[in-house]
Amino acid sequence: QMFGSKRVHKPETTEWDDIQRKHGNLPPLEVGIEEEILSDWIVEQANKKISHENDTIAQLDEHIDNGDGSDDEKELENIRRRRLLELQAKRNKERFGDCCEISKSQFISEVSEDSKRHKVLVLIFTQGDSKGEMIQYLFSQVAENCKTIKFLYMREEKRVAPMIVSYVNGEPSFTIRPDPSSIREADELEWVLAQQKMVETELQEDPRIHSRNDRIHINIHRKQRNAYPDVA
Repeated sequence: QMFGSKRVHKPETTEWDDIQRKHGNLPPLEVGIEEEILSDWIVEQANKKISHENDTIAQLDEHIDNGDGSDDEKELENIRRRRLLELQAKRNKERFGDCCEISKSQFISEVSEDSKRHKVLVLIFTQGDSKGEMIQYLFSQVAENCKTIKFLYMREEKRVAPMIVSYVNGEPSFTIRPDPSSIREADELEWVLAQQKMVETELQEDPRIHSRNDRIHINIHRKQRNAYPDVA
């Protein structure tokens, strides 16, 4: 039953009993038991709901299949419906997760225009530059953890130090020039990008603190509206 098998009601009494009880000639009535049972049931149902909030779709389906059409089953169906909507929204938002190469002729459409819909990070380095290739390797790994951001890279024929440019709303918003001799792991590059709000990270501290003593030296430049006209 909803409130358990025990249910205690306040018994009916006569006026005479009430007078005797008032003067202490009769023991007091046992009251509050039903309210306590009700309170315990409410807590129990709330805990059940909380416990199912983190269930997977498969687990929710199993609970629903084993249900009996009760209010609990309807609540499970509501949780399942919300979960599906959340997963769909997350899937629509996390549409990237890789790093693709573009040519100079694709820059406007893939970077400038596309950044009007979502943030774009583009790595630019010289063709055949081993330092740029190393950054590109790490950059691609960072992309796997940042699925809401479009990651691209472009090889330039002219000599240029490796740079990562953030584009937002069709304009370059920030640029960093990472030193590949000081960034040797993907999480180190992710940390550097996160410090400049170019990506979001779950890292709690600079991973290089525990890997070695030397620190990164990185030049950070604010981009002007007419920055890098030769690649735009």
